[in-house]
Amino acid sequence: HTHTRRRHTADGTLTVTPITIRMALPTTTWDDLWTDIVSGGNMRWKRGEAEGNYKRQFEFLHRELTKHHPDRSTFRFLVPLSGDCPFVRYAWSLGHSVCAVDLSKVALAALRAQFAEDSVSWEESQLGEDGARVWRSQDGRLEVVCCELITSEATGQLVSGFDAVLDKDAFGALAPEVREAYVKRITPLLAPHAQVLLEGKQRREEDREAGPPFHLDLDKVKTRWPDFDVVYLGEMPEQPYDIASMKQIGFHLTAKQP
Repeated sequence: HTHTRRRHTADGTLTVTPITIRMALPTTTWDDLWTDIVSGGNMRWKRGEAEGNYKRQFEFLHRELTKHHPDRSTFRFLVPLSGDCPFVRYAWSLGHSVCAVDLSKVALAALRAQFAEDSVSWEESQLGEDGARVWRSQDGRLEVVCCELITSEATGQLVSGFDAVLDKDAFGALAPEVREAYVKRITPLLAPHAQVLLEGKQRREEDREAGPPFHLDLDKVKTRWPDFDVVYLGEMPEQPYDIASMKQIGFHLTAKQP
């Protein structure tokens, strides 16, 4: 995907340079990786995931949301690059609305399978004209969208007004030159006082150009999320399997008010 980078030189001249967005892996490769994972093969980035970690993430976001909306009991959550994240089912089971977006149909099939015991009935349809698919639950509180989040017109058609975002390794999985486009895609979908829990990897000094996952720190997050107040949360309780070369860190983002 090709976008442009706009910069002013020292003498004030505006330069516009075309750049090619470097996605980590093509869709077919992601599907192959997820097929291996769900069939019991190499768990890759899912190794070391803590049981119940999603409950901690939900409780954090819910606590911050109720500070701004003490009169509300339910909220809308967006989970970009969700994979089969159990947060989706957990938040829905507590009465909230959740939209999960991923480009791997295999990952999203595994996610929908988590709802089998809940007798959820899905309605599948096309979203937009670029092949994106969406599965909606009959109760209207679940949307599972299969598309390329940054470039697909489908994400622009989602109903805006999300109260919170769980970004677990989504922002950090993207190459640095993709991150601005990612944030610009998500920001218009959010409600006032929106809360974002962003988790990613802090790499060793000598390894910070490697990825995915790519290195994150406070300055990198603040730079790419200019419309948010950003607080560094430190190391997360759940640490990556490759603990020798990276740490799982977190950030709390709150949408700035006009």
